[in-house]
Amino acid sequence: MTIARRALLTAAASTSLLPRLAWSAADPYDVKMSGDVRIIHQTDTHANARPVHFREPTQNIGVGRAAGQPPHLVGTAFLDFYHMKPGTRDAHAFTFLDFEALAHRYGRLGGFASLKTVIDSLRAGAGPGRSILLDGGDLCQGTGIANLTRGQNMVALG
Repeated sequence: MTIARRALLTAAASTSLLPRLAWSAADPYDVKMSGDVRIIHQTDTHANARPVHFREPTQNIGVGRAAGQPPHLVGTAFLDFYHMKPGTRDAHAFTFLDFEALAHRYGRLGGFASLKTVIDSLRAGAGPGRSILLDGGDLCQGTGIANLTRGQNMVALG
């Protein structure tokens, strides 16, 4: 969350909504319905319609009180904070650690097909007519082809 999960994690961690043990769940998208409507938000897909090999950064510097706090954790500090084990699919998705070996083991991440699967699952859990999907932007730019076509390749997907 590749792209979706990562975006969710960053947003939740930065607003202190994500409990540290949430990642112990077998399916992090098996979310209990609360209220009348499920709001599903995605952002910053950056025209990555197909899965990609994405390496998380080795540094994310937080300034002042943000130093050493989510979302400014990388590598083992990230794994320790969220109680994740090295060498796992989540470690590959959220850190740079052992990137090449884990990329061979787990393959590419993300893409619109994966995103659709997650969205369909969240919508099914909410029930018919009880969900809304919001997009925060950066949908049609970010890859070489999208930039060359000024986003027209993304419009053609719709």
